[in-house]
Amino acid sequence: MSEKEHVNHIFNIYSGNNSKTGNGIHGEKSIAASIIVIVAIWTALLLIGDSGKMSGGLRAEENIVPATMEVGDTITFGTYHDEEIEWRVLKLSEDGKEAVLISQNILCMKAYDAAESGRYSYDKEGNNYFKGSAADIDQQLQVQVRGNNDWSLSNIRTWLNSSDEVVKYGDQPPISAAMSEGHNDYHNEPGFLYGFRDEEIDAIKEVENITSGNKLSGQDTIVTRDKVYLLSLEELKWFEEAGISLLAEPTQAAIANDGTAWYWYDMEIFSLKTYYWWLREPVKGAAGKCYVVGTGREEENIYKKDVAMEGYGIRPVITVYVGK
Repeated sequence: MSEKEHVNHIFNIYSGNNSKTGNGIHGEKSIAASIIVIVAIWTALLLIGDSGKMSGGLRAEENIVPATMEVGDTITFGTYHDEEIEWRVLKLSEDGKEAVLISQNILCMKAYDAAESGRYSYDKEGNNYFKGSAADIDQQLQVQVRGNNDWSLSNIRTWLNSSDEVVKYGDQPPISAAMSEGHNDYHNEPGFLYGFRDEEIDAIKEVENITSGNKLSGQDTIVTRDKVYLLSLEELKWFEEAGISLLAEPTQAAIANDGTAWYWYDMEIFSLKTYYWWLREPVKGAAGKCYVVGTGREEENIYKKDVAMEGYGIRPVITVYVGK
């Protein structure tokens, strides 16, 4: 039954067409009261139709992204693991129409990329290459046994930019065996954008990112177009300009879903709640290492880590249209 048919049906029940309605003055009062009820119902149905759904009352139309914001503000936008994501406003465009947001917390612990052989520290023939082996200097071998630091080809870039329930990876998927400790695989996890509504995804701008290339790429820089990305070394200056701390704590969900327990170990030893998180920046002269931001316990807070190390954090970055 359509909304109009439903209202007409109610009208017939409460109007003179209903055999149970009294006559005379009582009937007139009943009809008058019925009209009031019908108007109220019709108004409610129209509002529901406009908003699309009712949850705890009628939902008014509003912008997906706030119409005004300041650098340093915190906003809620999108969901991950059915939890709303809190973002910090890291940068605003000169005209104020676009804002760069970074997740306030580390949302998960994941490897940047899987060892291309499918087994960390082993090549496809089953030969073992731990630290101090030929994999330290042989770049092709390094990618095979420790993962690829090329942002354009990385598993984490594919996952971050996917809204699919089943993510399609271009090369070795991020399975547990391809991680340094055999934990935190994410090849069967829906893409990061899977929990976002269509209108939220539409409010995210696809940006052009310029990232340093590695030796194997044969390029000084690599250009990608991303909806979701990680920061580069150069972009860390935005924190200082915004007066925001680089340091970040993981969410409770990130801690609970981390199979490595590295965070708990680090917190027990150093009594710090902050933790490491990945940048997209490749380490110069290496094909299998990227930079991570540290916990702040040392003055030098940037570290170099093998990209298949799965116990470090992910802080997604997006650029949104303000007021959309």
